[in-house]
Amino acid sequence: LALASRGGAEMARRKQGRRIKRKTQKETDTSDQASELPPRAFVFSKGKVSAPLKALVNDLKGVMSPNTARALKAQRRNKIKDFVDVAGSLHVSFFLIVSSTEQSSYLRLVRSPRGPTLTFRIRSYALAADLAATLRRPYSAGNAVWQSNPLLVLSDFDQSQQEQSLAATMLRNLFPPINVQTLQISACRRIVMLHQRPGEEGG
Repeated sequence: LALASRGGAEMARRKQGRRIKRKTQKETDTSDQASELPPRAFVFSKGKVSAPLKALVNDLKGVMSPNTARALKAQRRNKIKDFVDVAGSLHVSFFLIVSSTEQSSYLRLVRSPRGPTLTFRIRSYALAADLAATLRRPYSAGNAVWQSNPLLVLSDFDQSQQEQSLAATMLRNLFPPINVQTLQISACRRIVMLHQRPGEEGG
């Protein structure tokens, strides 16, 4: 965490035979330090959700690792404002919120503190446990895998359409940028691929 440090300085001058002390404060600008930090996100559920959706939240925390709080659990009494209040000091700039109604389930991607907000309807999903159950020899990822940032691949987002362009920008800013000059292939352990379906396919 980047903490702003402040130092005090005193200036003195003479005016009409009197010595006047003027106290000023020197602030350290930490905007550059904050910009060097990777984007961070809170992932949690809001309201009453089913056990499979809670498992989906845990899987999403794995996707966003290592730049999320894996142990974060939202209480029923918590409001969105509660997360906004602590997000600034922790340099958290995104919320991924899973919620459910009688009609459907939703995933909201929120840029803190002033938006915008993207809302996605969850039509179907598969959990990591579901995929592991289909394999004869399930792959067990070690802790080191979740300590490396994933590579982001965006597919078929139409930049000429405002809503898709906004979604692509939000999703791109959700993950740390890649420096191809310093990137080590051995450090690439995971890929996050996000595909925009055509309208005729339900996209």
